[in-house]
Amino acid sequence: MNNLKVHTTDEFRPTDQLKFRDDLYPRWNHDPGVVEEYAANLEMLPPIKINQHNEIIDGYHRWLAYQTQGVEQIAVKVIETDSDSELLRLAIQANSNHGLQLTDSDKREAAIRLYSAGSGFQIAEDLSLSEGAFRSYSPEIAEQLQAIFDLFMDCFRPQEIADRLGI
Repeated sequence: MNNLKVHTTDEFRPTDQLKFRDDLYPRWNHDPGVVEEYAANLEMLPPIKINQHNEIIDGYHRWLAYQTQGVEQIAVKVIETDSDSELLRLAIQANSNHGLQLTDSDKREAAIRLYSAGSGFQIAEDLSLSEGAFRSYSPEIAEQLQAIFDLFMDCFRPQEIADRLGI
């Protein structure tokens, strides 16, 4: 995990400057009922987590609720990210642990996206999944991870493992 740089005090950003990137968000659909509930309780909502480029990491439903109410400035916590895959991983972690949880379908797709982005053994942890649940999501990923582990236990170096498995 990269060292996260989280600003300790809340900052405020114009609502219309925050950016939602659906290619870096783990949820396929938003829930209008959740947006409505959040819109009725704006003063109770925690800050939205964004990166240094104003891209939303966590808080899409809250952002929609603020827009619904016409709020012009939103409290945010800025987390510096080094890459799109890091932003995706942080978004998946956040949506697996609190608020509106990811559906099984969302988690299955997120596991595949994380694996494709180069994440390794921490995928199950990022998604708050047991190892068995993770393995059931994608047998191909589970087989490849097992092959990687087996080669690692046979003392192959990472590059040798990658070369042997074509990854």
